[in-house]
Amino acid sequence: MTVNVDSPATQPHFEKRDFSRIHCDGEVTFHFSGLGQFTGQVFDLSPTAGYFRFEAPAKLEKNLEGSATVRVGEKMFVSYGSIIRKDASGIAFQLRDGMRIFKYVSKLIQQAESSPISRILMGQQVNQILETTITNEQVHHKINCWEFKKCGKEGECIAGTSTEYNGRFGGKNGGRYCAYIEGTICLDAPGAKGLDKMAVCLKCDFYQILMEEIFSASR
Repeated sequence: MTVNVDSPATQPHFEKRDFSRIHCDGEVTFHFSGLGQFTGQVFDLSPTAGYFRFEAPAKLEKNLEGSATVRVGEKMFVSYGSIIRKDASGIAFQLRDGMRIFKYVSKLIQQAESSPISRILMGQQVNQILETTITNEQVHHKINCWEFKKCGKEGECIAGTSTEYNGRFGGKNGGRYCAYIEGTICLDAPGAKGLDKMAVCLKCDFYQILMEEIFSASR
């Protein structure tokens, strides 16, 4: 007897699953300028945001900007963003580098699928989501010191005006290279130079987050 492999009756049925948000076990550390650090658990992720469970204090309000260090397995990602929503169990946080995290986690889930066909179908569905999602990674913007500090000095500080350092660490002018530029008028160390400036910069929350982001890229 001959079996027609193209017959619908002989084809396996696969349901289309929603991978626009995927559950993920991991840890997150938030850093908000002037408010300190807060830790929690990753619940789920999308290409542009994540939902994180922890008991968020009242001072963490919607639209507050900061950074999130997301750890999944042995991999660590640092992303800037802002609080989108807050409730009793945690916060939804915009992730400007969310696409990078989402790709990594979806790949882990894809590799864990039980069959090659399931892995292929998931890959197709995730790829469609990525192609149709407009994210800040596609129009990439790395936060500069004056944006993080909200000092309003970018038009008069050498970190904001000097094109000599443009692009260093991915910033605009010296906006991400400010710790190494003499004579900046940062609120933490206005006009400081040499070792005095470096001593202040080493304690700067923006500098610490910047270094964490740079070195996490190689992990």
